[in-house]
Amino acid sequence: KIQFQFLHSKIKDFLYSKINKNTIDQYHFILANMWEEKIYENDNAVFKIAYHYNNTKNKNKILKYNTLAYKKALSFYSLSEVAHYMLKILNLYFENKTFNLEIINILIESSLVLQTLGKVEESFYYLNKGLKLFSKDISLEDEINILSTIGNGYYYLNDLSNALKY
Repeated sequence: KIQFQFLHSKIKDFLYSKINKNTIDQYHFILANMWEEKIYENDNAVFKIAYHYNNTKNKNKILKYNTLAYKKALSFYSLSEVAHYMLKILNLYFENKTFNLEIINILIESSLVLQTLGKVEESFYYLNKGLKLFSKDISLEDEINILSTIGNGYYYLNDLSNALKY
């Protein structure tokens, strides 16, 4: 069994600069497929698969494995990892301007995780972007949930005047 790992990020960056971007994407795709075959042998393979698919253009696999990764991270109570994978999902939806009901739940849940981690302003960025992109598509109940999550964030920041606006 051969295993490669970069000892320093500068070495990785140097080697990556010498390789064509399409070739790197292909390597990530090959590695993701390899790990997919071993997913039942290795509990944490989902994180490696998500990482490699995140470096490809395969949107369906990116969504699938980031969803599995955030749920797995949640089972470990690793909130920073949960936020990382949820934000990958959100950014993909935002890039494609694709709306479905699941995205609203992910938007609100990821914002609550960010607020728990003390990244309240970052949660505002995602909540406001979601409101702006999907305002025509969301229900009144979802809009209220998003606005109250923003209000809660201001409350956590002890900014009661802004909290009351929401």
